[in-house]
Amino acid sequence: MRILVLCLFAVAAFEARQLHLRNAHQSSIGWNGQPHRAIDGNIDGNYGRRSCTHSRFAGGHNNWWSASFPSSRVSRVVVYNRQDCCQGRINGAQVFINGRRCGTLHGAGRMHVVSCHGIHGNRVKIVNNHSYLTLCEVKVYGQRRY
Repeated sequence: MRILVLCLFAVAAFEARQLHLRNAHQSSIGWNGQPHRAIDGNIDGNYGRRSCTHSRFAGGHNNWWSASFPSSRVSRVVVYNRQDCCQGRINGAQVFINGRRCGTLHGAGRMHVVSCHGIHGNRVKIVNNHSYLTLCEVKVYGQRRY
């Protein structure tokens, strides 16, 4: 008697795609800097062009912004900073996926990329406890879980 054994292996690469963010909220709103502005698809860093969020309070007030996305394995979060002034305010802000910290934003650059190393989740949150929180765009990249 002969036995034929077949083994099939599926190899899936972790292909990160931009995830659709929705339901943006923030701790407070200052100068009409609505939370949905960070997910409007516009990376313009000039606050006067109405594409950036803005918290109402300066440091020490638990300033945060959050949005949801389909349950996914997150590879990175990209944050676009304000450019017309105040670029240093974002320095030290922390990025979380479902309460797990991915990393901290450093410096005053136009774009910050934070690696999340495949953290599973469905909500991104950015917290800045030392200054106003102003975000001009937030993008989350990952692989959806089915």
